[in-house]
Amino acid sequence: MARAVARARAATPDDIGAVLELFDDLLSTSRRTARPATAGALDPRTEAEQRYLAALDDVDARLLVAVVDSAEAQGGPATERLVGMTLCSVAGSGTFVDAPVVQMNHFFVVPSARRCGAGRALLAAATAWAEQRGLDGLGVAVPPDSREANRYFARLGFAPVYVHRVASLTALKRMLGSAVPAAAREESAYGARRRRRVGITGSRALGRTRRYPV
Repeated sequence: MARAVARARAATPDDIGAVLELFDDLLSTSRRTARPATAGALDPRTEAEQRYLAALDDVDARLLVAVVDSAEAQGGPATERLVGMTLCSVAGSGTFVDAPVVQMNHFFVVPSARRCGAGRALLAAATAWAEQRGLDGLGVAVPPDSREANRYFARLGFAPVYVHRVASLTALKRMLGSAVPAAAREESAYGARRRRRVGITGSRALGRTRRYPV
């Protein structure tokens, strides 16, 4: 039996459910590099869904999916099975001359489809889209602890440009202590008091807010 060969195409609204399942798989393999949760922030899956839906109508974004055709049982018609995805957007390259490039995020292929050309199909589609936009570079966000992914992209000629590190303000203030300017701490405390006073942080404060007739 011939092995299925993957191909890539632009995602449609009907693909979002399957793409979110791929995102769940991606998230489960990237727990160590996931950003810390912040109060009031959306959960990662909801945020991803909003980004995917927005990309469908954004001229500066393209949600690509890799699919393979699988025949139904008893000789029925072939159906598509989503096996990979990447979210492309036009962004700065991060270099001193910050020329725009197509940046790929959420690049993921299910393990069972990594020998059928799904990754290359996604890269080819992203390259074609970058050329259509008149851009001359393609970047990809890779988890630093994923040796397999880093080796894969290195073999294809992707080189590190810069290392992007993120720390929460809470952790930084704990580490820096008194080095954080007092004015910043006072402003932060003032902001918190003001939000409580005008009713932004809680229904009790909101109930005390003066109501004006309209």
